[in-house]
Amino acid sequence: MKKIASILLATAGCALIFSCASTKNVAKETVQPTGDWELIHFEKSGVTRQIAVSTLTVEEEKKGEYSVTGFSGVNDFGGKFTVNGTAVSPAANFISTKMMGPKAAMEFENEYLAFLTSAESWKTFAEEGTEVLEIASKDSTARFRKMTLEGTSWKINAINTGNALVSVESDAMLSFTDNGEVNGNTGINIINFPYTVDNKSHSIKFGQGQITMMAGSPEEMETEKLFLDNLVKVKNYSLTGKTLTLYSKDGAALLSFTKQDLL
Repeated sequence: MKKIASILLATAGCALIFSCASTKNVAKETVQPTGDWELIHFEKSGVTRQIAVSTLTVEEEKKGEYSVTGFSGVNDFGGKFTVNGTAVSPAANFISTKMMGPKAAMEFENEYLAFLTSAESWKTFAEEGTEVLEIASKDSTARFRKMTLEGTSWKINAINTGNALVSVESDAMLSFTDNGEVNGNTGINIINFPYTVDNKSHSIKFGQGQITMMAGSPEEMETEKLFLDNLVKVKNYSLTGKTLTLYSKDGAALLSFTKQDLL
């Protein structure tokens, strides 16, 4: 029979202490254009295009001026929007990395970036409980869904072993529910604990939780120890495409995850 222990107890040779936090999620406010967005629909001249995984992060630099960065399916990009009401004037000099990808992905990326640099308007609204950002040009429209941790599931792909993230092969994962709970496993043991998140500041807090007390191979136990040691240091996060990265208070990347199917 599995034993259940508080995460405050020592396990895998290390004491794990999570700071206490409320399980309430941050209340929804009027939909703002700032934040992390995921492309969900793109059409040109009335024809819906097949889309690649693409993201958009909008940050207000000063009144009427916004930085626009993201991932366009193959490359990262960045630029600026000047905004007056709903009218948008993109800066001419968007920049992008120069990686190559599959032909279809590159064709979509070129079309998508050309669209962003010719955008003329944007608006935000809530649709069936989802925050939506819609950007339009003369002949194209793109819709984005606000990216949040709530209702998402992530599998570990890299762990900080002391100085930097190192790729790992492990079944460790975290699932963030809509009611302020994290369910997951360390690759050996099941864990659950409360969390609070601020999607504007990208801050996150984990509360005291529970862990089963199963044993694994020495390699699995060492990976579990690193996973849990880093987890208790987490203060902030970032979402980029299908990657979730958790950071310490001083900005060190502690854990990196790949997005799995929605809960």
